[in-house]
Amino acid sequence: GPKPVFFGSIKNSIVVSGTVVSRDIDFIELGEIQDADKIRFVVQIGDYVNSDTVIGYLDGQSITSGKEGVIREINYGSNGYILLDLIEPLALECYVDVKKAAELSVGDVLTDDAGNSYVIIEIDRAAMYGNIRVLLALDRDDCIYGTEIESLELYTGEGIENILMISRDCVYSYPGSDKQYVRVVDKDLFFVNEIEVKTWLSDDSYITVSGEGVEEGMLCDSGYKLIAEGGSRYE
Repeated sequence: GPKPVFFGSIKNSIVVSGTVVSRDIDFIELGEIQDADKIRFVVQIGDYVNSDTVIGYLDGQSITSGKEGVIREINYGSNGYILLDLIEPLALECYVDVKKAAELSVGDVLTDDAGNSYVIIEIDRAAMYGNIRVLLALDRDDCIYGTEIESLELYTGEGIENILMISRDCVYSYPGSDKQYVRVVDKDLFFVNEIEVKTWLSDDSYITVSGEGVEEGMLCDSGYKLIAEGGSRYE
């Protein structure tokens, strides 16, 4: 249905989902053990080990890890090793829309509704299916290695008050164009006109808009975005 342009307050934000991963690694050096190539391992990739965990047996004698982490790789042989993902410190590995990722830089500090901070420590600018891999340092006690975090809204900066905004699903672009528009309708969804707009801040629901003819109370079609961005256009 039609949705109005209104004055409101907004904080620029992104919504991410991702996996809690390790930020550091360590090695269990097997080459230091005589006849290491004869070890019979009782652990496998993905297992958690601590310093007392038995990782294998050699000539009937148990061999303990001596370190704590999650096994990422086992390299067998006389010069073998076990690669561990450390369970501290941790990071959130997530994928961010290319347009949103363009606003981010390594070192930026994001915050959530609970006041937790997330520092961007890595941005992989090679896009995958329209998304960019971003690694966020975690400073939360409730995060555990390997867990999934869904739909986490993170704020990228200070908010702005008393600014024109509208529902995100009212703003659209046509295929092959960077210009953005809203489709103005009356209360019965009859077409009035189409206005080119400029956007700036956005959160999960709303986006700021400006442009000639954009005014408070103006109604816009929230269903036309799917049609327009699918390559179809009607008036």
